[in-house]
Amino acid sequence: MVCSALLEFITAEFSQVRLDRKIVITNRRLGIIFKLLQVFALILIVLIIVVPQSWRKQYRPKQYDVSLWRESGPSTAYKANNVRHCTHVSEYSFNWSATWSYAPSKCRSLSARQLFLKQGSNVYHPTYIDEGIDWKGECSDNNRNACLSQFADVTYSEAEGECRCTAREQYFVKNAEESRIVFLHGALVELDSHMQAKARLDQDFHVLVHSDGQETTVPGEMITVFEKHDGSPCMLDGRSEWKSNEASLGVGGSLKELLACADVTLDSDPRLLDVSGKPAPHLRTMGLVLELRISYQYPSHRHDGILAVIHVVPRPVWNSVKVVEYTQQVGSLSNGTAEIEKYMYGVSQLIVVDGFYYRFNAYELMTSIVNAFVVWSIPRVLLEFIALYFVGQVSSVFRRVVHQKFNMYNAITDTLSKLMISSMTFRCMKNAGFKVPASDIPGISKAELNTWMKDVFNGGIASGHLSEDELDRVSSYLVHEQEKHQIGHSDEEREDSLGDGVISFTEFCAANVAQEAVTTRDMIRILDVEAPRSCLELIFDDTAQKISSAANHDASQRARRASLLGGTGSDQLPSDSLNGHGAQEKDTDENPKIDGGDDGSDLPAWARDYIDSLPNNSAASRPSNNATSKL
Repeated sequence: MVCSALLEFITAEFSQVRLDRKIVITNRRLGIIFKLLQVFALILIVLIIVVPQSWRKQYRPKQYDVSLWRESGPSTAYKANNVRHCTHVSEYSFNWSATWSYAPSKCRSLSARQLFLKQGSNVYHPTYIDEGIDWKGECSDNNRNACLSQFADVTYSEAEGECRCTAREQYFVKNAEESRIVFLHGALVELDSHMQAKARLDQDFHVLVHSDGQETTVPGEMITVFEKHDGSPCMLDGRSEWKSNEASLGVGGSLKELLACADVTLDSDPRLLDVSGKPAPHLRTMGLVLELRISYQYPSHRHDGILAVIHVVPRPVWNSVKVVEYTQQVGSLSNGTAEIEKYMYGVSQLIVVDGFYYRFNAYELMTSIVNAFVVWSIPRVLLEFIALYFVGQVSSVFRRVVHQKFNMYNAITDTLSKLMISSMTFRCMKNAGFKVPASDIPGISKAELNTWMKDVFNGGIASGHLSEDELDRVSSYLVHEQEKHQIGHSDEEREDSLGDGVISFTEFCAANVAQEAVTTRDMIRILDVEAPRSCLELIFDDTAQKISSAANHDASQRARRASLLGGTGSDQLPSDSLNGHGAQEKDTDENPKIDGGDDGSDLPAWARDYIDSLPNNSAASRPSNNATSKL
């Protein structure tokens, strides 16, 4: 049983296509709202699916082959004296606490090597230095005079034949912002299936590296563009854009120009920026981190290849570095050793990479299609909810149409009624009485069917839209299709009857209920209560049990009617109870005599209904013999 059910399921799945049944409601107002919602849904699909091209998958680039270094600016720029941090040094003084203050006394020019510190891939530019000197050496008048005259905040001492000079000096690095920062950059993208995309700013292509090591070249150069936060160009060395053939020696500009890209200078007040804690009044004093945010974009509407957009973002922090140096000579001091401790504040760079790399993805395409269907179905679901619950009494009618309740027993009754009507129709079409067995009634021939078809399509024939040849083809088709609806025959018998050119009684009745929920074939299987059934059918289907219960109930009703009629034999109702006028009708073939059976099952419907309406358990309520005789 299970195997046959599984085979039937597989056969149905591969030979049928299921389509949803739709209910069309004629309502102009609901129709207008529905179309407006569909227009809104279509706009939504375009905005969230089509415009962003959501069938592509987004990947995040990472740093690749980044190198940053410092270059010297014009010598004349370093020598400029008319700069505020040199002419108004006292304005930069700042008391951090009662015990610590920032009080630069001057600005000082440094050598090229002292203007920066290389920290891995970053470059540190000191702007403010708090320098402490501890010299120990030979005691002499020259060293004493050199110590006291060379430094402002100084202490000279002698002890045990050794002289010591300690001094502290705070100063700005003169024109530190004139140093140049240059760098090379590239992007690495981890794609699906262990594949990578690699690109460099000095290449007119990027490479796809497959998992097996093979490389695929994708044409399109990388262009580097510097922009301000508002999208306007940021000028470095008189330009804001570098193509791949122009960037082989790196891209960049002076620290001053990079700060201008962030709309700040070293003399800007950090309190006007996003800063935490207690800042100094000037960025030159406390330092900052200069973020170079590189946004790689592929593809870009501005360029066919990879576009690298760089924004400079200042991050005010107390950016300090401590350096200790040892030397044998400090200024005019001689014959000794010195430990120089420099506590420096300055500017460091940090390269941050983000952006997007889009690539077509089949899974994302399927997701986009599903999302589009979901969005498109929203208007229908919303209108269905409104129509079924918010249109008053009309909604009740709509609900009954849409939510059709299926009852197996009502469906069986409906099919049986249509089968009996089909039986009567077939007998009328063949002029057969009701006493002729169905098996003896000849089938409807193609010629007879043609006659009926001409009556049905009389208007089409009269108008010239249909010809007799076309009706003949339709009749042939109907005969062929009707022969397929044979029920209760073996496959051999069915094959033998196919092509005989007539529609039999069984074929005609089966075809009339072929589109019903319960067909003739279903009726035969359901009514065959003695047929073997699988365990799941016994658990979930109680149709056979209810048929048996109904049969037992009918038998008990017949027995009760028989007892109410006053006998267990062949009691018969008086003749006047049958015709209602006291005269017994003649027993003829046209009007057969109605005999009451032993259980009263052959009584007229009105008599059985009357008896069934009487109480079952009250003997007093049962009709007396006289009443029964009168019935």
